Amino acid sequence: MDNVKILEVKQSIFASNDEQAAQLRQSLKEKKIFLLNLMSAPGSGKSTFVETLLHALARRYTPDVLNIYALDCTSRRTAAFAACPQVGAVLDATDLSRVGRLFALLDGLLNERPTRLQGLFYHVRGTSQQ
Repeated sequence: MDNVKILEVKQSIFASNDEQAAQLRQSLKEKKIFLLNLMSAPGSGKSTFVETLLHALARRYTPDVLNIYALDCTSRRTAAFAACPQVGAVLDATDLSRVGRLFALLDGLLNERPTRLQGLFYHVRGTSQQ
């Protein structure tokens, strides 16, 4: 412990990640898309929260309103939702080919979304909005 060296950090090791995250946030903001990134310690209830949320959404919304695509990186608990009519796919993160196709599909849907929704009427809690 007598030979302690102090290193001066000139650039954050997260700089590249931070830049990519900022670009993603800006892109989603422009498209008016809400994204929730859920992180916490193992065993803190993330999977239970996601399962509860999926159950509540599936009970409330029909497949023509709600489409779920799940990418399960750890617990494999979302596999139970595969038979739900609102679910397009439940993927295991190790299946890189399918994960790549899912992200390509989602990218295409997000890019065409503004055109599809332009001029349509929809209802929010009993009020008509354009």
